[in-house]
Amino acid sequence: IDTVIALAGKARVYDVETTNIIASDKNGLPKLTHEKNAEYVNKRIADLTRSYLCAYQAEKAQQGYLDFSDQILFTKRLFESHPNIAQSYKDQFGVILIDEFQDTNFVQYDIFKLIATDNIVVVGDKRQSIYAFQGATVEVFDEALSISGANQYSEVKLQRNYRSHHQILDTVNRVFEDEALFGDDFVSLEPHEDFQETHEMNHKRRSRTKFIELLP
Repeated sequence: IDTVIALAGKARVYDVETTNIIASDKNGLPKLTHEKNAEYVNKRIADLTRSYLCAYQAEKAQQGYLDFSDQILFTKRLFESHPNIAQSYKDQFGVILIDEFQDTNFVQYDIFKLIATDNIVVVGDKRQSIYAFQGATVEVFDEALSISGANQYSEVKLQRNYRSHHQILDTVNRVFEDEALFGDDFVSLEPHEDFQETHEMNHKRRSRTKFIELLP
């Protein structure tokens, strides 16, 4: 059951036929004891997944519901089938900023390309990708970088940290720059001067407050 539900989800996230997902996602299938049974088991899983999807889609249609994947898939299909609508959105945006780009899947990426020209700015770190269950893949990230390189777009490394004081950042840098982890690929983080000054001022203010409270 878990395999069927997982494959159904992937089929919808990737916007492909169930049989294609099964062909390209062998890791999603249960391990088979007898190789000669593989074709039969795969066919049964494909049939069950297809039946599950049909029942699920019918129930949503009856209730008048759209789920998260529907919103993404229908948007892509709308832009593809009605280029004038995609163009109307393309005309609205001077710049398109995509944050957490490492958690983008190919369907979402297709939508961005349908409404963008050379005005996309992406922010992300592929080591932080956590949405594989929604079809996110670092292949999207790598493809975008390769395209940006070919088109001579700029890549900016964001090393200035606005959230933590230098003691925390020093510890993070020492741990993650280790060869066993990221080594030379690790981009060290630097504290923002304003944050450090604000942190020290707040610390002094709290210390003075505590001192005053202790006075008789």
